[in-house]
Amino acid sequence: MNKEVNKTISWLEVSFKVPSDWELVADSGGITEAYMRIDSPSSVKLELKWERVKKKVSDFFPYLTLDNYVKSITKDS
Repeated sequence: MNKEVNKTISWLEVSFKVPSDWELVADSGGITEAYMRIDSPSSVKLELKWERVKKKVSDFFPYLTLDNYVKSITKDS
C-alpha cells in the first residue's frame, strides 16, 4: 500500500519527507548528542542517533596524517 509523501518532520535542523500518518514519537538530546525516532501506525520506520566524535583534526583529513608520517620518517633519515 503506497502512502502519499506529503508531510515533513523536522528536528534539530534534520528534516524528512514522510507519509502523512508517520509521527515523530521520540526525541532527546541536543546538538552534540541526540536521538530521534519516527514511527508509522504499525512499526518503527526510522531511528537516528548522533554524537560528537572527539578526534584529532588529522583523523578527518588523511592527507595530514600521511604528510605528518612522511615528515617524521624524513627527519629520522
